[in-house]
Amino acid sequence: MEMNSANVEEVVKQVLENMLKSPVAAPAASAPAPASQAIPKTARVAMLTSLEHYDIKEFPIPEVGDGDILVKVEGCGVCGTDAHEFKRDPFGLIPVALGHEGTGEIVKMGKNVKVDSAGKPLKVGDKVVTCMIFKDDPEIEMFDLNKKNIGGADVYGLLPDDDIHLNGWFSDYILVREGSSIFNVSDLDLDSRILIEPCAVLIHAVERAKTTGILRFNSRVVVQGCGPIGLI
Repeated sequence: MEMNSANVEEVVKQVLENMLKSPVAAPAASAPAPASQAIPKTARVAMLTSLEHYDIKEFPIPEVGDGDILVKVEGCGVCGTDAHEFKRDPFGLIPVALGHEGTGEIVKMGKNVKVDSAGKPLKVGDKVVTCMIFKDDPEIEMFDLNKKNIGGADVYGLLPDDDIHLNGWFSDYILVREGSSIFNVSDLDLDSRILIEPCAVLIHAVERAKTTGILRFNSRVVVQGCGPIGLI
């Protein structure tokens, strides 16, 4: 079949329709955590402490700053980058808390947190996903990455260990720091939320390809691996 924009849109539509044939119960309306639901004093973290070896560590849950968000982890995917780091530590991160395809529920927020990175209101009980922490340019827009230098950006799950420790989604809790990209996805079920980050990678790759002005539908291309996934 000849591929063009219309055909691609039709394929995507068919895939989404097939995914939705099995009805998924709508998530319950988010509500603030009751006062009786105390946040524990410590959290367990699956810490990669040496090649191909995890230790379950227990760390104190830190104070939540005015711009921070404490999230209770509900699930996380396993990326090819996680497997590559597990086998070879190419980034020199060990010891490290991995996991960057995660999602969870907000259990505590700093007083300055009002909305997510897209301007959608945030409250305790909302379901969220994270992307990056921008240090050098806190005003950078997530929707304009292709036009800016993103030096100084860190990714949860690929952060060197520090005194916070709750830096990756392979954990009971994660502390989302001020200046991070975070999105309210309370309208999605757990499986869909976990797939957001991998889907975002694909979309970003397509958008980057468009900027070249070279690729067209029916173009012949050579793909050498798929980022770190292709190096396993």
